[in-house]
Amino acid sequence: MNDRVRSFIFCIDGPSGSGKSTTARYVARKLGLHHIDTGAMYRAVTLFAMHDGIDPGDGAKLGALARSLAIEFATGAQGEPRVRVGARDVSADI
Repeated sequence: MNDRVRSFIFCIDGPSGSGKSTTARYVARKLGLHHIDTGAMYRAVTLFAMHDGIDPGDGAKLGALARSLAIEFATGAQGEPRVRVGARDVSADI
């Protein structure tokens, strides 16, 4: 596969439970691309914002928090998606 296809970014939009994540993971796997769950990223930032008592309306503080978090995506032993923030697995929390 050429570099142009490997750097391709696509988004899938739709209502909750419609299969967006399942479809995105399948397409990414078939094309040899990375799958990034932006919803999980937002939930991870929200988790840490709540923990730190950051006002949800404070965009500057939320932005600073988001930039400070090392969010990583991995695959668990059973093939399930896992989300880590630093050394902490937050998959169950988000």
